[in-house]
Amino acid sequence: MEQTGYTITRRKNITFSHSRQKRNIRMRSLPEEYQKDAICEVLLGKSIHNLRKHCSPLTEQKSQLVSSLEAKRNQGRGQYYDRAIQNQITKQQARALLYYQQHGFTSVEDLKLARTSVAEGAIFVHKGIGGRRSPVETV
Repeated sequence: MEQTGYTITRRKNITFSHSRQKRNIRMRSLPEEYQKDAICEVLLGKSIHNLRKHCSPLTEQKSQLVSSLEAKRNQGRGQYYDRAIQNQITKQQARALLYYQQHGFTSVEDLKLARTSVAEGAIFVHKGIGGRRSPVETV
């Protein structure tokens, strides 16, 4: 890393800094696969480094009903809040449309048919589980 221009400071915490960065990077703030032990295992060939994108749990969006989003938008909090809520509504509608297209729903009837078949399957499974004896009863 020093060859690429990083300055490494070894004190209480290992810290990396670069002239193009505003702030330093502490080793303890990195994910587990970038900790010292994991890096040594990769260098020794004991494990393979899988580069993957990490998402913060705070950025994970929870889906809400469009009606509740509409109610939030109509609270009169301001144009920027309204724009953010409208953006969420549009994204949710786009996700729903993509789901319908991926699963082959072309009409409301197709969606209702799929819903009834899932409900019938759930009833069948429920009856199958209810007819069995519990392990406690067999002992």
